[in-house]
Amino acid sequence: MRFKKVLLVLLIITLPGCDFFRGGPSENPNTGVGKEIGDISAPLGSGAALSSALASANLDAIEKASCPYCNWSGKASSAAKSTSVGKDLTADAIGEGDAAFGCFLVQLSRMFESAPASDFLAAFGEPAIHVQADILDKTNSNALCTKLSSMHPKKYYQMFPNLPFNNYQFSHSNPKKFFQEMLKRAKNNGISLSRLQDDLFALDNQLGQLLELLSISRANASFSFTIPKDLCQVSRDIVVNRIDLEGFNGILGSLKVFVNLLHSYAIGLDPARFVGGNPAVANDTVNEREFVADANGVGGDGKKIAELISGRGDISSLSPLFLNSLNSLIAVLDGVHSEQDSQVFGYLFSMGRFQKFFRNVNRASKDLKSSLEHPGVLSPFTQLGHPSIKVDAGNFMSHLPDPKGVSSSDPFVPSRYGGIRGVANFWEVLLNGIVNF
Repeated sequence: MRFKKVLLVLLIITLPGCDFFRGGPSENPNTGVGKEIGDISAPLGSGAALSSALASANLDAIEKASCPYCNWSGKASSAAKSTSVGKDLTADAIGEGDAAFGCFLVQLSRMFESAPASDFLAAFGEPAIHVQADILDKTNSNALCTKLSSMHPKKYYQMFPNLPFNNYQFSHSNPKKFFQEMLKRAKNNGISLSRLQDDLFALDNQLGQLLELLSISRANASFSFTIPKDLCQVSRDIVVNRIDLEGFNGILGSLKVFVNLLHSYAIGLDPARFVGGNPAVANDTVNEREFVADANGVGGDGKKIAELISGRGDISSLSPLFLNSLNSLIAVLDGVHSEQDSQVFGYLFSMGRFQKFFRNVNRASKDLKSSLEHPGVLSPFTQLGHPSIKVDAGNFMSHLPDPKGVSSSDPFVPSRYGGIRGVANFWEVLLNGIVNF
């Protein structure tokens, strides 16, 4: 049953969004005019209304209950309530933090169901996400929540052909195999890595909105939000607490920093030049010699592995966000060890197969936080026997390295024993002032 609760949490964060953040009435995406939704028995703007809407598993009702009386200017610091719907707030009125989190849930889905997200999934031959029809619709016998209560955990995802990656055998895979498979799909679909960069960066504004909504909820030290069990037919309600907000903030904040970092470079790699992808050939994945040639700028577009785009070498304005995100990740990884600590992340963190991974993420987050303030040693270097190597993450954020400026050597060479080997001289020159070798 714990697995079902985790799955429900993953579904909850894909609910479609409302106009709580943008202000103004909700619009029908097909007609552009305001929606008319049936009355909710509890007063609009009340906690009971939102709970009832969540239990109904009707996305329009959830939208209406979350956002009827709120009008946000676009900045958390100047958010203001309004009773423009013509109903007085009751004693059960939604608090500012609850309203913001209700809207966070629905806004997050708009990001997942947006054109850039759908385009990104299509690049790998996967369908777009339709939360209401394929997941929540209780009138659809094939919807995930309709079948959830009677299914074996190992079969949950593979039973739904309309969900992304449902036909991928995760139980027989690992991160390396998954990455290789995605490269093959990108090549077979004729997708360039620059297109994937553009799709990710197109989500940047929405990530900023989500983080601002979270900041409103995080300001409430006693924040608590209940997702009723009726939403997706699980045995108990799921309570989202403040520690869970830190988890969402750490993940989304780090993603926003990564998206902007990636957007600073022109990627010189093209899967069409070095990925095999022949389904008739076993283990036909990356041609190592072709990868080295492409990464070194030989042939193709003539670019090395990546080249810094003019005017984008300084992302230090994102350093406060990065530090805030790292603090959130550290708080969650230090404070959550079981479901008693968090019903959202506890089960995942307690699974044996992931514990080493999360310990490494925690250690790396603390190292990066320290190195943003002054050069410090990253634990992976210590584990590899190089405790003297120090990293200055602050200098990295303000002076992004540019492979195009290194002419003394190439970044990679094929290893005589198989595989790919980095050229020390190239990387030392590239990272001069950022990594003290």
